[in-house]
Amino acid sequence: QVARSLVEATQKGIERWIDVYNSRPDNSTKITTPILRERLFIPSINPKHKNWHSLTSAFISFCLEWDYRNLLFNIRINPGTFEPYYVHLFKGCLLFESLLKENNVRKPPQEQNTLGRVLTYLHKSLGIKPNLDFKDKQFSDVLDELDKSDESIGQSILLTGMTRNTLGHNLGWEVGLTKNQYQRLFQMVSSSCIHVVSNLYKVAEGK
Repeated sequence: QVARSLVEATQKGIERWIDVYNSRPDNSTKITTPILRERLFIPSINPKHKNWHSLTSAFISFCLEWDYRNLLFNIRINPGTFEPYYVHLFKGCLLFESLLKENNVRKPPQEQNTLGRVLTYLHKSLGIKPNLDFKDKQFSDVLDELDKSDESIGQSILLTGMTRNTLGHNLGWEVGLTKNQYQRLFQMVSSSCIHVVSNLYKVAEGK
């Protein structure tokens, strides 16, 4: 009973981002909350998948933090720090990379240890182009790519990779984020994470 409101908020948030994912124009792998729960959340409780514990908690907290971070934009002093939004987005990008590496359908070999190599190895399973170009980018390149994005899964994954490689190395970018840009990037990162679960996670025997 104590955690009931938190559980309800979590479910509503995840359902919201699943709806966004299912609406992507090139998405042919629809998913529902029960499917997400069956493929990732429930198996993560099993000791056989103890490496998924942190994935599940990161997935839930990433979604839950959205409402708070988004609200901050309404009371943010200008000029002010973008650190809360950069760190939140990077958390989702790291979750995306971790979900790729720990999947139980086609786990990448250890030598495929960078995000670019992992995506090239898994591109057919994900239905995306190989060799996505997100190396040596500035955060301004992320925003430029976002401005011309078609909201597809392929673009979402490209922008997630670009965001991961820029914010993972530097938080001191001179360019900032508008609220709309932050919202769109969050939705693309969350859609990328859901896409990995939809395509690369299956119900393990004995869960």
